[in-house]
Amino acid sequence: MRKYYYLNLFVLFVLFSCNNTENKAEADITPTEVSPVVDVDTTEKRQASPMDIAEYNANNSAKLVASEFVFRDGWDLRAEMSKIDFETLKSAELEMKLIGPIYSKIFDLDEDASQVIPELSKGQRTLYYFRKMDEAITEGGIENFYASTLPENMAEIKNSFVHLQNEKLSHFFTVVAKNYGESKSIKVNGNADLAPYFEKFDQEYSQNQAMFYKHLEEYIKNNPQEFVKFKE
Repeated sequence: MRKYYYLNLFVLFVLFSCNNTENKAEADITPTEVSPVVDVDTTEKRQASPMDIAEYNANNSAKLVASEFVFRDGWDLRAEMSKIDFETLKSAELEMKLIGPIYSKIFDLDEDASQVIPELSKGQRTLYYFRKMDEAITEGGIENFYASTLPENMAEIKNSFVHLQNEKLSHFFTVVAKNYGESKSIKVNGNADLAPYFEKFDQEYSQNQAMFYKHLEEYIKNNPQEFVKFKE
């Protein structure tokens, strides 16, 4: 009987020792051994806010303006005025102020327009061609425009109006250019009565003239660096 008692004690001792060994082995296992460590990037990631985008555009726009409008010595024909005057002047009064240095270069200093125009910013070219076209049509209708030297620059004038991004004006001038060729053809064929032919163009221009001026003014106000050197 005593023999079985000691045998049972020996079995219990062996079982107890094995259990402690397993527990110790589990305790010695590091977290890395239990489960892989995931390398988590704790850096906060977020989408750019509208303010971030606006700041980026403003910074890069400033760089673009600084590099895009570089004029040769003696060829910076932007008008000088205060910011108050620029903000206060409206429509034709503002445009005449801005085109003054360009006209002075061409007419007062007798510079050839073909030499002056390439020196202008795209906005200045648009202003120049629009004013010349408007003067011709206002004085004598589209027929007066056709009779001037402006049709020699049809392609360049059209491109400058495209730069203005006014679809109505671009379309109008496309029609003007197209019908310029047709009117010349009519003259060659001997039909002298062109009054009805030109009348509809004069009416269409008259109906849209104020809108053309307004859109040009908006472009100028939004792009002062193309037209103005502000006084300190």
